[in-house]
Amino acid sequence: MYRLHTSAGSGGFVVEAVMAELGVKYQLVHVDLAAAGHRTPTFLKLNPMAQVPVLEVPGGKVMTESAAMVLYLADRHPSPRLAPVASSAMRADFLRWLFFFSQVYGTDLRIYYPERYTSDPGGAAAVRAAATAAMDREFAIIDRAIGKSAYMLGARYSALDPYLTMLAHWHPDVPGLLKACKNIARVGEKVKARKAIKAIAGDHKLW
Repeated sequence: MYRLHTSAGSGGFVVEAVMAELGVKYQLVHVDLAAAGHRTPTFLKLNPMAQVPVLEVPGGKVMTESAAMVLYLADRHPSPRLAPVASSAMRADFLRWLFFFSQVYGTDLRIYYPERYTSDPGGAAAVRAAATAAMDREFAIIDRAIGKSAYMLGARYSALDPYLTMLAHWHPDVPGLLKACKNIARVGEKVKARKAIKAIAGDHKLW
């Protein structure tokens, strides 16, 4: 059984969303960030970076980095297919956007934890402002790429879609973003209507 160490509103959402869609058995281990649960000796053995999510996979291996977990799970459990197979022409698009989404994830961290990205005690506001502008540019690129398609990869639902929906709801102005990026908003509504997503969304408090 998989064990996902996670917290509400974290990148653990997309990992759990993928596992829920795949129908695999997993156990949630809630990490209390407010009580520094991510800095205990036990947790630091799992992830010295003191970050969630962390995924323990059958066999004893430990994974960090949500994008890596998404790819691993989608490849290991091919039914239902949430990622194109390696021989598919769509695989290149999937990998492109998966890693691009990881970049957006990093931009989000600069918005909410700007003090980590400057040695100037007074520089946090500038870091946050620059990151917000960068995130808006990134979402505009994604919105144009979706166009009139139903999902990120066209007509086909994939692991990219819950990942994008999570990132969109991390934006500091969600209503403003969804108004400006109507294609992202449309994909997000489809994602939120899915049975597997509805089953887990409440715990993550993203919307």
